[in-house]
Amino acid sequence: MKLDMHLHSNYSTDGKAAPRQILKEARKLGLDGLCITDHNTLKGNAEVRKIAAEFGIIVLRGMEITSTDGHILAIGIGEEVPRDLSAEETLENIRAQGGMAVIPHPYRNWSGLGWECVRKIKPDAIEVLNSHSTKRENAMAGKLCWEMGLPMTAGSDSHELESIGRAYISIPDATDEDGVLKAIRSGEAKARGRSRNLIGTLKDRTLTVTQWMGRGFKKM
Repeated sequence: MKLDMHLHSNYSTDGKAAPRQILKEARKLGLDGLCITDHNTLKGNAEVRKIAAEFGIIVLRGMEITSTDGHILAIGIGEEVPRDLSAEETLENIRAQGGMAVIPHPYRNWSGLGWECVRKIKPDAIEVLNSHSTKRENAMAGKLCWEMGLPMTAGSDSHELESIGRAYISIPDATDEDGVLKAIRSGEAKARGRSRNLIGTLKDRTLTVTQWMGRGFKKM
């Protein structure tokens, strides 16, 4: 089965797709599950889960947290984790809820933790394929994941309908969140999809700088 483990709804300040639109697109693409990981909120995720049964899609609980060191995905949590904590404090909050702490795009400028921080905090998994990261960034993330002996995840990091499902994990059959997390933790998840091309890189970098300036140079 295929699951996009990192995407955003319009509950993220930079997200464009509404919950129902996301589920319709996911079903059209043949995805079996997904995890809405909006920036610093669970509201979009909760909205998607309310209607997920209509589409026959597994939706995992999750959010993307802005720590002082960079972005961290929290999968399988029921309460929001505050932003602007250190990476170590963020992981403590995630694990206190029994959640999985995943490091997305570790080598991305602006929001990646970087290899030194990742090695220091020892997360539960690393995102090795992100469709909004370059091929080189994803290769480096995969190498770091392998060197640390950690499970892998993958996701589109979509903020719009067009890129949903461009990266995802493939796992044996699971029927719920617990089954998916068990498969990831046991190393059964395989990354599938594609990286960002040169044109996409230029567009994303320009958009990132523009949004950063629009926020008054504040992190997402």
